[in-house]
Amino acid sequence: MVLSKKLWLLLAVMALQFGCISGAQPLKLKQPAAISTVYVMQFPDRPDVLMVPDSVADRTEAELAKRNLQSKRIAFDTYAGEFRKKRATDARLLAVAPSTKGTPYTALVETQVRFYTYLNGRFRWNVVGRVTFVHNENPASAKTTDFEMSAFLQFDHQNEADALEYVEVALAERVGQASDAFLAGLDNTPVDVQVKADPKPRSSEKFAWDDSVYFIMVDRFANGDPSNDGEVDTSDPQAFHGGDIRGIINNLDHLQNLGVRTIWLSPIFKMRTAKFHGHGAFHGYWVEDLAVMEPRFGTEDDLKELAAELQKRDMRVILDMVLNHVAPESPQVAQKPNWFHGNGGITDWNDPVQLTTYDVHGLPDLNQNNPEVYQHLIKSSEHWIDVLKPAGFRLDAVKHMPNDFWAKYNAHIREYAGPEFVMLGEDLNGNPADVAATATAGQFNAIFDFPLHFAMIDVFCKDQNVGRLASVLSADSMYPAEVQDRGLVTLLDNHDLPRVMAACGNDRIRVRDALTFMTSVRGTPSFTWGTETGMAGAKEPDNRETMDFKADPIFGPAIRDALQRRSKNLALTQGKSWIAQMDEDLMVLVRLHEKQTALVMVNRGMALKKVTVPAALGLGDIVLEAPAGSVSLEFLDPSPNYAAVIKSLENPETVEVEFRTDNLQTEEGDRVFVVGSDPRLGNWKVDGAPAMTAAEGVWTVKVPLKKSAAFAYKFVRKKADGTVVWEDGPNRYVFAQ
Repeated sequence: MVLSKKLWLLLAVMALQFGCISGAQPLKLKQPAAISTVYVMQFPDRPDVLMVPDSVADRTEAELAKRNLQSKRIAFDTYAGEFRKKRATDARLLAVAPSTKGTPYTALVETQVRFYTYLNGRFRWNVVGRVTFVHNENPASAKTTDFEMSAFLQFDHQNEADALEYVEVALAERVGQASDAFLAGLDNTPVDVQVKADPKPRSSEKFAWDDSVYFIMVDRFANGDPSNDGEVDTSDPQAFHGGDIRGIINNLDHLQNLGVRTIWLSPIFKMRTAKFHGHGAFHGYWVEDLAVMEPRFGTEDDLKELAAELQKRDMRVILDMVLNHVAPESPQVAQKPNWFHGNGGITDWNDPVQLTTYDVHGLPDLNQNNPEVYQHLIKSSEHWIDVLKPAGFRLDAVKHMPNDFWAKYNAHIREYAGPEFVMLGEDLNGNPADVAATATAGQFNAIFDFPLHFAMIDVFCKDQNVGRLASVLSADSMYPAEVQDRGLVTLLDNHDLPRVMAACGNDRIRVRDALTFMTSVRGTPSFTWGTETGMAGAKEPDNRETMDFKADPIFGPAIRDALQRRSKNLALTQGKSWIAQMDEDLMVLVRLHEKQTALVMVNRGMALKKVTVPAALGLGDIVLEAPAGSVSLEFLDPSPNYAAVIKSLENPETVEVEFRTDNLQTEEGDRVFVVGSDPRLGNWKVDGAPAMTAAEGVWTVKVPLKKSAAFAYKFVRKKADGTVVWEDGPNRYVFAQ
């Protein structure tokens, strides 16, 4: 049987809309064509009509552009009066017909928004939509598609426009799908058919610019199904406490109310459950079978239900993958001895060979270069992509596997799951140059920002110089372009580190300031379960306590407000960063977006500071106040000089920065170097750092550095016999602009 082109197109669109064909592309006109777009937001209980928010129209038109449909948006004022009187879709199409002359197609997008209910701290709104496409020379061609979706808002002052903005991505996709059906149904329409069968699964969700990550150690969150507990002892910090996937499902409203977008699950695979030398196995990182679900945590059906519930809330999940090792005393070691390096435990943590081929703390080290091992890791990973449709993987113990393995593995998984699938690496290292090198060589598109973690703890909890923050932020250019903006995942603590409350000595003000800063800088902020309730363990297992949902929400409101502020301000989510001012106590960070400017002011001093808005922004003479001992934000108008400032940031001038000291004690034959946090300062290595010269007791060196950046450094003596002596005391800092 030979199908007509029209029928073939219709079947293709059905496959696209209902998921029969994975990875399908939009139907696309062979030549660009203009389409008149008409939008209206109406209400069920009053005759008034409004234009939809610009962001909703912009997003919708971006979907149409994928089909080669170039939007000509009809001015709302030209039809608003008629639409107040006419509610029928066909009557409205006739009303706008004079304005659509000259374009072959029209799209009428009608939305009706109404408040539905208040439930579990969220305001639920219903959004009913209708989109009608018509060929302007053939009114009979009109095709209408209806749809309905829910919006969950956080505040009672939010309105219909906020609800529409909440669903704008889903709404635009529905309009795009409706246009596919419309184009496929037309006779003699020149369409490029790009729908094809593709057996590869795809991630169901993608990271967004305003994402935030919330880490859940499954056993320590909530017990939703006591029937799968096994042996549990909640009084023993090294025992299992009964948490499972059902417990997470039962508490999704808590996470949604907090404002987080993505949950990161600790490993959920079949694992060792017995203690090892007194240490508990509850954390999940002692894996015995990477392809099988751990029964204590639930079933694969539970995982699928979790994914579905997250999708309803416009949330997503990242799954923790353990590829470096298996559980201590795992049966796999005896069953498949050729899968393991078998070199024993690491004794020299500075030896790169031992780091990647020896056992970490007694965990049998897998040989990823063995083809059987590699296929096992790949097939297991693909299985969980198929089951859970996650937005990405968190990849454990990155530095204990070779970068060539990571490059191969990451490329394979992103080809399988989709190019935007998040490969989030964990390289617990405080040097930006080292972390950036790992991200580049391993082809990670996201990596934890441990350098900024240590800097935030040092500044906000230990009163170090704000140059500590500035020097880390100044190193961002070392990272791959894909990582620099949202791919740096920031953190104040995790399950391997002291809780931020403990690190800050239980000082709530310090923790609040740290949270404000982390949610205001570039990257994607992440939180550890229980941060919102002030959990304060310093060491294992105290930093891995079970979540107490009844505890006072010490930081819950602060996190919720910070994430809400962040999601509504493009300068904080997409803005370029520029350190505009720095001294010992004050750092002023500009977050610059074409639609908004924000200043993040960190004042760790004891006195109020005056901050002058940089003249380069062209915003006039504005003086702001940075209160003592605080992190404060100011949102300003868009910079009229935006393009020029961005150009200067992307193609900065170089300036010579002078390093000099007259108090350096040296010996005959010494050579003195300036070693610091920039490639031109050796990246904290003496080899490659610039040597100084002495004249009349003053040691001096001039180094060309990029404009407007901060650098940490120290003076280092290299003696005649090769001995290296670093100067005592804290790092020094210099700010170049």
